[in-house]
Amino acid sequence: MLDQKFQDKLNQLKARYLENVGGEKNLTDKEAAAEYYANLSADEKEQKLIDFLDIYKQKEAIVKENITALKAEDGDAKRIDQLEEFLDGIQTKMMHAEQKLEVLHSGDPANKEKLKRQLAALELKRCKALIAHKDCGKIDEKISQTKALFKKVSH
Repeated sequence: MLDQKFQDKLNQLKARYLENVGGEKNLTDKEAAAEYYANLSADEKEQKLIDFLDIYKQKEAIVKENITALKAEDGDAKRIDQLEEFLDGIQTKMMHAEQKLEVLHSGDPANKEKLKRQLAALELKRCKALIAHKDCGKIDEKISQTKALFKKVSH
């Protein structure tokens, strides 16, 4: 009896949760989840970093204008200190984004080595598939993608 009440209560809570979330479709949509967690390509990462840098530069300009306006009016020193701390945070974020962009452009040596190992493993897998008289079209596709990525990182 107690287990039945508990099970009923659990089912009610689950139904209420699904109504608030938007139904079971959202919970079982594996394609949307896979797309959300998909890795970004190097170009997408670069574009995202450039967009962040633009946003940070705009925020930095606005905060600097506010600081100079407050200093000209002999504004609240506490507010000026808060804005200067916020400006330091923005500049730190900009510095990190610029460093990430630099690493993306320079091609990390560890990443090159990782790609070399992946290429070697894929070539070995391809050879094994050829010996076993299996289709290696997917493996060839992965090899070509990895080679293209390696060329992009190398240059």
